[in-house]
Amino acid sequence: MNNSQEIANLIRLQTSTQKVNISQMFTNIGLGKNTLSNLDNGSMIKADSLGKIADYLNVSVDYLLGRTSNSQSMSNNHLNAVDIQGYNVQTIGGDEVIPKRDK
Repeated sequence: MNNSQEIANLIRLQTSTQKVNISQMFTNIGLGKNTLSNLDNGSMIKADSLGKIADYLNVSVDYLLGRTSNSQSMSNNHLNAVDIQGYNVQTIGGDEVIPKRDK
C-alpha cells in the first residue's frame, strides 16, 4: 500500500472508529489542519508526523502504512519469550512467532 491517499483513509477510519475529531487531533499533536488534505493530494507525510498520529490514535505506524491489518501498537501487544530446542522464540500478541537461534 504505502501511498499517501491510503494513509489518509486509514487515519480517517481510525478517527471515525474512535470518535476522534481530526482537526483537534492535529492541533493537539502540533500538525497543520491541512495534513489530510495534503495526503489526499499526494504529498507524503514525514515519519515523525506519522508517528505522532499513530501514538495519538494508539495504533502502529505499520498499520497506517498498510503493512499490517492489525491496528494495535506494539505497546498494546503482549510480548512473550520461550526457549524451544535452542531457539529463543518471541510471540507478539499471540499472532506472530519470530525465531532467533541462540548462539
